[in-house]
Amino acid sequence: MHDDLVSTYDDLVSTYDDLVSAYDDLVRTYDDLVSTYDDLVSTYDDLVSPYDDLVSTYDDLVSTYDDLVSTYDDLVSTYDDLVSTYDDLVSACDDLVSTYDDLVSTYDDLVSTYDDLVSTYDNLVSTNG
Repeated sequence: MHDDLVSTYDDLVSTYDDLVSAYDDLVRTYDDLVSTYDDLVSTYDDLVSPYDDLVSTYDDLVSTYDDLVSTYDDLVSTYDDLVSTYDDLVSACDDLVSTYDDLVSTYDDLVSTYDDLVSTYDNLVSTNG
């Protein structure tokens, strides 16, 4: 019976050693899986980083585009204001030319009237004289 117990004990120890070895294999496999997972996370981060940089660059470009659109709109508004001011100045110049022409015509009429008065005066002087 002692030999049976020793044999059973040896079988149990052998089974225990096999279980410990299997457990150690599982731990190594788990550690390998964790290492592989960490490598995959690192690779993912390496792949995502350029994408994040591109997204940031895109956001900067969108902001710059929006600023350019705003500047363009301001320039168009300023241009429209300048065109309106120019049109007002042209109209004012046209009015000045018209007023000048009226003044020249009035002056010419006054000169003609003066000449007529001088002629009438000279005729009166020579007739009464």
